[in-house]
Amino acid sequence: MSKQMTEKELKQLGVDENDWASVINTCGFTPDQVKVSLDGNTLTVSGSNDWKSEDGSRVSSKTFSQSVLLPKGVKLETLKSKMLEDGSMVVHAEQEQKKPKVDAVKDIPIEFVGKKETAKGDTVTAS
Repeated sequence: MSKQMTEKELKQLGVDENDWASVINTCGFTPDQVKVSLDGNTLTVSGSNDWKSEDGSRVSSKTFSQSVLLPKGVKLETLKSKMLEDGSMVVHAEQEQKKPKVDAVKDIPIEFVGKKETAKGDTVTAS
């Protein structure tokens, strides 16, 4: 389950407003029990926590796995993860900035239909 974070909270963690970010609940796990991996454009965060009772008679296990398909434009080489004290993990990366498509200035020809007076005062009929 993901926790929502405000833009201000994300900014305090070094997440830029243009970055892609995901907040994942890793409560009950320590950083050494969590793995963040990337397979193509699929980011997977998984964790495993095994413990024994004091007398060794019982073993308990808790695991989780969450995968996210990264959107086009995420710069994979900039992926970072941060585990917070509240049990949340923030995974973020830079995104390519979408630049507005700007074409070179192009003159549009004008097609004249009808009669037109020239600068000299002559009348010209369009064909």
